[in-house]
Amino acid sequence: MYSVPAFGPNGTWYPYLIYQDGTEQQKHHLATYGPLSEFGYKDFIPQLTAEKFDAAEWADLFKGAGARFAGPVSEHHDGFSMWDTRYSEWHAGRLGPQRDVVAEQKGAFRAAGLRFMVAHHHAEWW
Repeated sequence: MYSVPAFGPNGTWYPYLIYQDGTEQQKHHLATYGPLSEFGYKDFIPQLTAEKFDAAEWADLFKGAGARFAGPVSEHHDGFSMWDTRYSEWHAGRLGPQRDVVAEQKGAFRAAGLRFMVAHHHAEWW
């Protein structure tokens, strides 16, 4: 989900850093979107549409690069799951793209003959 604001070299930490006083991410967020009390990280969810996402295209890219396995980060530190899950209300199956992006990748990667893996980055869930 952090790809929606796509700010700075440390973009994956955007959801954390916008809430830390004085960071470049917070300064950018306040200048671009206004106060966090009016537009916080969760307010990016409707903008995550995945309209250009094509799992088969990704599979072709990885296979063409010589990979034998590939897979997504299914949930990053922001707590937004990219699959349809019953364990949280904050997931791509219900919000944003309303698609199970991980399942789409699983099908496309396996169809391309790649082993499928998933990385789950929630150790520092803010």
